[in-house]
Amino acid sequence: MQRITVDLGNVDWSLLRKQKLTLLKTAQRRTKTGATEAAGHLRGLVHLLDNIQDQAAETLGEEVVFGKKRA
Repeated sequence: MQRITVDLGNVDWSLLRKQKLTLLKTAQRRTKTGATEAAGHLRGLVHLLDNIQDQAAETLGEEVVFGKKRA
């Protein structure tokens, strides 16, 4: 598979974290209502976002991408 470079310099990481949580909550609700295919698609998007965040954290730092760790 060919690798591509994507500029993530203008990503609002705080907003992305909130959006990802919304996707997860929606997937959970879909699972409870029996819409498992939709829930699976949403979880797939969350996994994609996880991968993007992991790669961005290597360059930008974990705190920038994931926020401050809670004690």
